[in-house]
Amino acid sequence: MGDHHWTTKITKIEPNKIYVRGYRVDKLMGKVSFPQAIYLILTGKFPDERVGKMIDAILVSSIDHGATPPSTLVARTIASTGNPLNAALAGGILT
Repeated sequence: MGDHHWTTKITKIEPNKIYVRGYRVDKLMGKVSFPQAIYLILTGKFPDERVGKMIDAILVSSIDHGATPPSTLVARTIASTGNPLNAALAGGILT
């Protein structure tokens, strides 16, 4: 197989150090919000205040849809009728 390994500009791992987009993760912890960290990973820069608030709102709005949204209901119905797990998962994703 050789000495080939993946390279990326998103993350870098060294002994006892993890970098995301050039920033050490341990230095980001407690200083940036989760939405800011997501934006950093996706774009390589920190969001301005407006974008940060929007990402935060999107994350909060997606935390609980209950047990009856279409995707959840379809997946649960398919699984409860004895179909394989992959069929239930596909049904939920395709809804």
